[in-house]
Amino acid sequence: MRPRPLLLLFACAALACREGAPELGPLERRAEAIRGLTFRSPVATRVLDDAAMRRKVRDEVDRETSSPEWAGEEAALKAFGLVPRKMDLRRALRDLLDSQVVGFYDPRGKTLFLAENAGSGLEEDPLEGLPLPEDFSVRDLFLIHELDHALVDQRLGLLALLPLEDKENGDRAGAARCVAEGDATWVMFRYAVEALKATPAQEAKMADLVTTMGAGKNLLGGYPEYLQENLLIAYLGGYSLVKAVVEKRGTAGLDDLYRHPPASMEQVLHPEKYLAGQDPPLAVEARLPEGSPLAGWTRLHGGVWGEFDTRLVLKAWGVPEAEATRAAAGWGGDAYALFRAPDGRTGFFWETVWDSRTDAEEFAGVLAGKDGLSVAREGNRVRVTCVNAPLRPAVPAPAAPKTKEGP
Repeated sequence: MRPRPLLLLFACAALACREGAPELGPLERRAEAIRGLTFRSPVATRVLDDAAMRRKVRDEVDRETSSPEWAGEEAALKAFGLVPRKMDLRRALRDLLDSQVVGFYDPRGKTLFLAENAGSGLEEDPLEGLPLPEDFSVRDLFLIHELDHALVDQRLGLLALLPLEDKENGDRAGAARCVAEGDATWVMFRYAVEALKATPAQEAKMADLVTTMGAGKNLLGGYPEYLQENLLIAYLGGYSLVKAVVEKRGTAGLDDLYRHPPASMEQVLHPEKYLAGQDPPLAVEARLPEGSPLAGWTRLHGGVWGEFDTRLVLKAWGVPEAEATRAAAGWGGDAYALFRAPDGRTGFFWETVWDSRTDAEEFAGVLAGKDGLSVAREGNRVRVTCVNAPLRPAVPAPAAPKTKEGP
């Protein structure tokens, strides 16, 4: 499960928007030239005042978190110790996006929404140290990012091609989101390099800014690491995947990413696997083994974590980052199921399959001795059972987010 809102979370708070709808024609032409596609029609644009933008953002969050699966997904995050037990996840996402988003492209309404005003939420210029031409606007980076979404939507169809809202497999949906946001981030980066006439050294510095997201985590400070990482991976991991595909196959290969998106976050984290068509995820079922202590409990929810979220689960359980990354790297497939006991306790069963017996041994090894977990390995399969979740105390509730300056 991943946060779903299709709203731009890149360093939006740093962008000061002018009043009134901008002239998008020149930027549309630049987006077309970089992306190798042409708009079918001008992009519809609406400028909203702060109150209207807040309402729009909250409506979008409510729409995307209103499905029956949402309660189960939130319960799973809490059971695995990824967010605090008392966190209202919908409200947290509302507050986070409300404080950071200055605009977004809505693929349902085919409209680019822009905030009338936006304060500065960063302590330093994300392009500090680069020679900025007088006519260069940081705001244009945001606009061309969103215009790329609109361009791809007009030519390829964002919602028709990508499984962005796959409610059965959050790992697959997350990989699809990486395609859309990685595409737009790559276009934004190429635009910046060309506009700034960057030298190779400067381009390398800018690439580092993109792949580390610069001050992005400062915007998300105080929120659980799971939310931070999942809201940023679409841009970081997506950019790396798109860059690798374009370098090998050109923008035609980028178009093909929409027709044949990565099947898992594993193929995003390791672009060479996607390019080689290797290591497709295995279908796994979280079926309780005979004699499970969860037998007779009520099943509440199920899903797929994938390599990326498995890494975050291990970190949440106290495994050091480097060790968690190595242990998750041999992921081959997984499925989990969340259960509730008659006495109200929550538990889970997690079935995992690994690329090799060695990978399975490594994963089981990092969990050995964890209080509250029962870990059983059989060949390249590892089964994890917990009858009293979450394992770890809830992390502190998020600090109050930075708010935008009013008119």
